[in-house]
Amino acid sequence: RLGVGLIVLVASQFASGRQLAATFGGIDWGWAVAALAIHLVYFVLYTDLYVIAYRAVAVRSSLRGMVPVLFASYFLKAVVPVEGAGSMAVLIEDARERGQSGASAAAGTLIVLLADLVSVLHEGQLLGEGSMEKVRNDPRVIQVYLGR
Repeated sequence: RLGVGLIVLVASQFASGRQLAATFGGIDWGWAVAALAIHLVYFVLYTDLYVIAYRAVAVRSSLRGMVPVLFASYFLKAVVPVEGAGSMAVLIEDARERGQSGASAAAGTLIVLLADLVSVLHEGQLLGEGSMEKVRNDPRVIQVYLGR
């Protein structure tokens, strides 16, 4: 039965596969590699922000050790979007498993979350406020700054 189910699944997704292949066929790979490199640099710098925040609250961590934990927290945030609480739990649990204080790890994570808050002004008036992701997706901010 599993084989039949797999065949049905593959057959039902064949059109999506063709669309995906067409999309990849039209990619300018130079730009794709550049975008991937920029995202990788961003992720390493963002991970280092956690390492620095943890150091401020006396939680030992390293860039190499934080990368897989942050990947796991990103995955959890995408699967269970609860305003960062799920990803925060992953970071705290990792610190506890390494013999560090969970409360201190929570404080370090809050430092990073606070560092991610922004306020957007337009002509002296507050236009948007909150996390970078929230403000970036605010229709008013998009309208004023991107004209869409």
